[in-house]
Amino acid sequence: MQENESLRDFMKRFGQMVLQVEFYNIDAILQIFKWSISPSTLFFESFTKKPLVLMDDLFRRTDKYAMLKDDEDALVLTLGVGNFDVCKILIDLRNSTDLLQMSAYRQMGYSLSTLDNLDRILIGFNGASIVSMGDVILPIQASPVTLNVLFSIVEDLLPYNAIMGGVWLHKMKVISSTYHQMVSYLIEVKQVDLLDSQLAARQYYRVTIESRKIDLAGDKLESSSAKSQLQLQQ
Repeated sequence: MQENESLRDFMKRFGQMVLQVEFYNIDAILQIFKWSISPSTLFFESFTKKPLVLMDDLFRRTDKYAMLKDDEDALVLTLGVGNFDVCKILIDLRNSTDLLQMSAYRQMGYSLSTLDNLDRILIGFNGASIVSMGDVILPIQASPVTLNVLFSIVEDLLPYNAIMGGVWLHKMKVISSTYHQMVSYLIEVKQVDLLDSQLAARQYYRVTIESRKIDLAGDKLESSSAKSQLQLQQ
């Protein structure tokens, strides 16, 4: 990539170069693309976790991480989900469905047999589709308010554990602000402010359960709650 070149612009330029080649080896093309990306980026790390196979995979992943870069100031919170404090929850006003990552659902110990409405196709605001593995109702705690929320479980929400859309926001009567990096809501006679998870939108997620002392990114942390926590690697 050229200096100050966006991922979208680089992908357009790279795609034009590929189209000029009459015959090419897909593995070689994908390897060249990987070499062109900075190894310090989330996008580069995704190649190690989930290698690409087809050019279509490359275009889809590029679009996904380009949107993440565009939304790098996204509002991301830690909320109580069931008996867990779940980090890396994206607040997205454009989303009409509340989504939960399958890996997070499994690590919280919930059974897949409890899911309803299996294998539905969800259509996003931009026309993109995603397969819902099933639906489940879980309590969401945004102190001191607890609401039961219908989640659609999906396989891949990287780098987020969950996305809270318009349904939960409407029930909570939430006012969200990406400028102030917080959401606010009223309870009785006072206002509650939930602050953003300290630049969590720029981190990648790794779920761990904190029920004892753990070594997280080199720092020893002590559990401060009887709850288990789904934590992020810094």
